[in-house]
Amino acid sequence: MKATPAVGAAMILGAALLGAVLAVGMYQGEVADRTRQASAAAPAAPRTAPTPAAPTAPAAAAPAAPPVAQATPAAGAAASSGGDVAAGEKLYAGKCNACHPNANAGVGPALRGPQFAATYLDDASLKQIIRSGRGGMPPYPPANLSDGDLEAMVAYLRSLQ
Repeated sequence: MKATPAVGAAMILGAALLGAVLAVGMYQGEVADRTRQASAAAPAAPRTAPTPAAPTAPAAAAPAAPPVAQATPAAGAAASSGGDVAAGEKLYAGKCNACHPNANAGVGPALRGPQFAATYLDDASLKQIIRSGRGGMPPYPPANLSDGDLEAMVAYLRSLQ
């Protein structure tokens, strides 16, 4: 077989593709190993499931209260966790957005939506993950993220729901 420029280009392209596939596979294996090590080292935080409401007898005399509309925190407003949403958004952009772009799934999972809300029922469980890290996510101890900044970050994430 005679070597032509097209054959050479095809070989280079094939080698580059093979290298990319190997690199991705090695990275995924490393992330899986870290996840297993982290899971074995740290006990899982207990998750509390919502308790079903006890059946009640209908009140005949009491009129039904109109539903209360829930407001979404505006930028700069304090969310339920007591943090500053605007400050949390800036912190998120600098520390988290590379792996969780716009709080959607990227390298890391999505940080919004029903699955996120069901996984992190309270702010304490969310703060625990941010502080200790998980899988490929690095930990953010108080030396890297102050308690006030952590409150702001959680307020921002809660405002996305």
